[in-house]
Amino acid sequence: AVFTTVPQGRTFYYRVKRGDTVTGIAARYAVAPAEPDAHLVFRPWTTLLASEVAAVLREQAHGDRLCPPALLLLNELVHVCPLPELPGLLADGRGHNIATVAIVQDPAQLAARYDKDEAKAIIAAAQHRLLLAANGDETAREWSELIGKYHITRKSTTHKTAQMVAESSSTSLEERPIIAPSELRHLPYGCGVLLPRGFPAMPLQLQGS
Repeated sequence: AVFTTVPQGRTFYYRVKRGDTVTGIAARYAVAPAEPDAHLVFRPWTTLLASEVAAVLREQAHGDRLCPPALLLLNELVHVCPLPELPGLLADGRGHNIATVAIVQDPAQLAARYDKDEAKAIIAAAQHRLLLAANGDETAREWSELIGKYHITRKSTTHKTAQMVAESSSTSLEERPIIAPSELRHLPYGCGVLLPRGFPAMPLQLQGS
């Protein structure tokens, strides 16, 4: 199921009934117009539809794993379909073979739409995080910290000349970010950084870019 926006578009969707066989359907789409303030009109309907799709998928899983698996793609999540149950869906959906992809322009949008604890729960429940561009300084600093740091060794030598000539040297370790916040603010088009849970960050070059 795909929920997204298109310029100069209309909202098209199929009504999902409890008796429908989701496994027999290739895809369901809900497309909302991207014009300013259009989301105020369409958001309640697309949110209701997305909630219904998620409920049907969970019901058809019967407490087990769906076969074949299902994908719930929520593009422009905050504007199109801010699901109230999203934290729980991200947390237990994987156990039912329901993959949920939530796309936002900036993580700060989550804190603005949900409360702070729910926003943190949504981010913490994500199995993978993909950054295509850091729109704000806070996001850039957060991602730079998450990606990690590396150490460089600096050697310095001091010469002193008085009545005697003395020389001393020292070695120190200096921490530097693997990707600086300023670099994350200006990622080239088509490039991104993938942050899989439990693994180091990986730079990506998206196909077709």
